[in-house]
Amino acid sequence: MSGTIRTAVVALAAGDKVRPCSPATKRCDFWAWGEGNLRPACCTAHLLELTGFVHELLERRGIVHWLDYGTLLGAVREGELIPWDEDVDFGILATDVAAVRELKPEIEAAGHRLDDSWYPHVLRIQLSRANTIHVDLFVWEERDGLLMHRADSTWDWPGMQDRVAFSPAHLQPTEEVVLAGRPYPAPSPPHEFLRLHRYGDGYLTPRRATVTTRLHFDIDSSQATPLVEKLLAEVARREQLLLRAIRAGSLLTRMRLWDSDSDVAAVWTALPLEPGDDYLERELASLSPSDRSETALELGRALAWLQQGIDEYERPHRGTGTRRMGRRLNRLARAGRRKGATTLASLLA
Repeated sequence: MSGTIRTAVVALAAGDKVRPCSPATKRCDFWAWGEGNLRPACCTAHLLELTGFVHELLERRGIVHWLDYGTLLGAVREGELIPWDEDVDFGILATDVAAVRELKPEIEAAGHRLDDSWYPHVLRIQLSRANTIHVDLFVWEERDGLLMHRADSTWDWPGMQDRVAFSPAHLQPTEEVVLAGRPYPAPSPPHEFLRLHRYGDGYLTPRRATVTTRLHFDIDSSQATPLVEKLLAEVARREQLLLRAIRAGSLLTRMRLWDSDSDVAAVWTALPLEPGDDYLERELASLSPSDRSETALELGRALAWLQQGIDEYERPHRGTGTRRMGRRLNRLARAGRRKGATTLASLLA
């Protein structure tokens, strides 16, 4: 056993956090490290380095680009990356996609990696082949006088507003915002853009959503009532409790989570295929008839789902392991029918 592996095993056995953070290591899954789980300084440094590289490269080639989504929000709100963001987002125009692809040799010569096949209408520039911390370039196409992005609704963050279209006037011209002491282009005016086309009236109030992609919710700003905000916060809290319960499990489980970006797959496997009726009834009983909107019911179902997963990990009994294996096989079969080998590989990681 090598010294590096031995150190990792000892740290994992002791319950310590192993936090790899260099271009030669895998991306650290800081979002699953438990309470706090903020991005470590090394990840921030890599993200800012990559952001500066991408900006300079696109600017040098005359390619229109702008900060967007959570990166723009962090720059406007605090002048920094949001502490729990795992990537950086730029927007580009569809007419410039070919020009970006032509930059692949220059990107790779700098030690980075251009991935233009992982998701339609998004180009991804990774720190390296090993470390997949990244900058995403969202592609916007002009149609009927608007810039539009063919986004999958599962990417929606709770409270997002009108995320699929905006007027080109916001880019004519762009406006500078400061991120980590450095100016970057942004839609103009940035506050209006964030309010009208991204996060609604509450955009200046920090709110951390869930980290497991299967627990993201398609909730726009008009649905973000005080009750919905409260339920969302409880979903995020229970998700962390489930991650903690998983990480308190066997040494083998902790080694798998350290060695790969498999925390999402681990949580997904820990959840029942559907929440049990008793769990569902218990969560929904706390909602008055007037509170039972479609959004509140969806969040209540998520809470029941998570609580059952937590209970099964904290109070396991005979047959629990078999049921988890059955769930994994069931989800692998569904993934195979839906998305093919790529999804299968990610779930098996």
